[in-house]
Amino acid sequence: MDNINKFFNSVFSFIKKYSTIILFGILLLIIITLVVLLGLFLPKTEGSVYGNRLDGIEDVPLTGDVKSSILDAITSTEKTTSSNIALTGKIIKINIKVKDDVSLEDAKKIYDSFKSKFTEQILAYYDIQIMLVSKDYSAFGYLKAGRPELKWTNNK
Repeated sequence: MDNINKFFNSVFSFIKKYSTIILFGILLLIIITLVVLLGLFLPKTEGSVYGNRLDGIEDVPLTGDVKSSILDAITSTEKTTSSNIALTGKIIKINIKVKDDVSLEDAKKIYDSFKSKFTEQILAYYDIQIMLVSKDYSAFGYLKAGRPELKWTNNK
C-alpha cells in the first residue's frame, strides 16, 4: 500500500510541478483534433459549385444577341405579357407570362416561335426549361441537351 501512495504522490507532484506545460499540451491536442475533424466534415470551398460539369461552357456561349432574339420572338406572338431568360449553369430558364385569354395548347406553341433561334451547338450543350404562367394554368417544358423533343408537364 505504501508503494501505491508513493506512486500517486509522485504523479501529483509531477502534475503540480509541470501543470502549465500539461495544460498547454492538452489544449494543443484539443485544437489539433478539432482542426482535423473540421477538415474532414466541412465542405471544400475552393473551385466551382458545379464541379467540372461546366467544362466547355465558354465554347458555347449564350450571347446577348441570342437572348434578345428569343425574347423578341416571344413578344411577337402577342400571346404574352412578359418574359425573361436566365442562365443557371447549363440550364437556360425561360419564364413566360401568358395573357389570360390564351389557351394552354396555344401557349405551348410559343416555343415553336423561338426554337429556331438556338444554334445546334446550344441545343447540344444546354438544357432548356420553359415555364408558362397564366391565371388559369402553369405549364413546364423541358428539353434535355441533345434531345429532339420538348416534354411538357402541366398543373391546371
